[in-house]
Amino acid sequence: MQESRIFSLLLDMNIQLNYKKYFTFICIVYLVVFFVSCRQAEEISSPVDGKIKVKSIFNIKNNELAQKIIHLSYDWKFKKANKAIIKLRENKDDQLLADLLDVGNCFWRYIGAMTPEHNKFAKEEYSRSVKKVKISTAAALKANSNDLKALFLLGFTEGSQAKFYAIEAEWFKAYRYGVKGYGRLLKIQRINKHDYDSQFGIGIYKYYCATFLPKWFQKISWMVPGIDVDRKGGYDRIVIASQFASVIKVEAQLSLGQSDAHYERKYLRSKILLEKLYDEYPHNKVVQYSLAATCFYYGDHLRYFGKLKESNKEFKESLSIGSDKPGFRMVLRKKNYLMPSMKWTMVAHSDIEILFSTYLEMSRNYFYMNNIKKATDCLEDGADEDHMPKMLQAALYFEIARQRRILGLEDYKKYIDKASKLAGPHSDISRHCRAFLSSKYRLPHLEKIMHQINQGIFLTKIGLKEVVEYYSKYKSTHYRYQFYKILSHLYQIDDQPNKSEKYDDLYRVHRQAER
Repeated sequence: MQESRIFSLLLDMNIQLNYKKYFTFICIVYLVVFFVSCRQAEEISSPVDGKIKVKSIFNIKNNELAQKIIHLSYDWKFKKANKAIIKLRENKDDQLLADLLDVGNCFWRYIGAMTPEHNKFAKEEYSRSVKKVKISTAAALKANSNDLKALFLLGFTEGSQAKFYAIEAEWFKAYRYGVKGYGRLLKIQRINKHDYDSQFGIGIYKYYCATFLPKWFQKISWMVPGIDVDRKGGYDRIVIASQFASVIKVEAQLSLGQSDAHYERKYLRSKILLEKLYDEYPHNKVVQYSLAATCFYYGDHLRYFGKLKESNKEFKESLSIGSDKPGFRMVLRKKNYLMPSMKWTMVAHSDIEILFSTYLEMSRNYFYMNNIKKATDCLEDGADEDHMPKMLQAALYFEIARQRRILGLEDYKKYIDKASKLAGPHSDISRHCRAFLSSKYRLPHLEKIMHQINQGIFLTKIGLKEVVEYYSKYKSTHYRYQFYKILSHLYQIDDQPNKSEKYDDLYRVHRQAER
């Protein structure tokens, strides 16, 4: 009995030891395969000997009709583009190219659909074009699994589906199609690494993973199949595709302009590139918004050099370019602040959000220049915009009251009343307005301190050293996220990119956490 018990224990130990060995072996194999695949992905897409060799899968250099379709699609002349695509199909050799351009045209139509009728039609047309691609590529890939045109067409289509489902907030489908499309483009690169249309697809996927995904998720992303976080590698591919891509060169240029303004802080390059695109495609609302947003970001950055007049010039240019009504379907939903302790939920189309932010920050420039009249006029002009939602109008009037209370002006109360009425009785803004008017409420001391800090920076009276001292004193308060933004700009100006990126990341993490 004792012997059998000992034998049983030994057997259990042996199984456990073997299990640990097998588990360790599996983990090692998994890690080796993972790192080899990552390394392979890097190697297959690097230019040979530092020279750019172009070998496009879809070469449209001499195809005037294809070039015309691309121009019509990007200029949002969808019906004319569709007629030209039908004409392109008359050539049997251009069937897959016609399918590719049809998907792109239908997707842009979906982006620009702003009424329920247009939206329904655009979705149906996009669905039709995707189904057609699935049928045509299935036949081509059955005949030849390495058919590069079919692989690219399917990868491009799945990439557009990932965007489509992301816009529709169907995140699992967006992830699934994104991974599928990315895998096909990697396969193309193993065969032909000199096609820069597929390089762009790989680059934008890597870049989105590195900039859109939350930081905590990026740290564990190696455990998630298909996620490839590589900001530099992605950005480098977008840059090279913006020069050497064939079919989706304009898409690469637009993405580069957006990336330079939103994340890389290369505002002038972004502005020059987007101005060129806006001249070529004046009806494209996404290009229009992107240029207006770049002018806004550039104006915001110029303040940290003490260039308030130049900053306002960029803000005014943003207002002159931007749309005063929703032009495409991108809607932002995020937490915003009347003051650090007073949050509210902003829901607005992207182009309206930029319009709102530009009026807000331009008024603050006047405020820092001690011109309260112009600051108030600016905010009232923003609130009077025809398509400005009431909640955003209320936020602008609250800002008037905040500025005037900092200066000790008693007439702030009438602006608070106006903000409260616009926001409605049950909204966050209205609740904050009631608190602001309460006899027990005292304006936070730090609100005045932050005004002095910002004014000191923008009038070049204080610099990085003083801001660091303030930050060390107040970094545990609600105002720390404002310091993150200030320090990221000041460290960039001081040519300390690592510290600038550190605080920029902290600021973005904070904003992501509030969404």
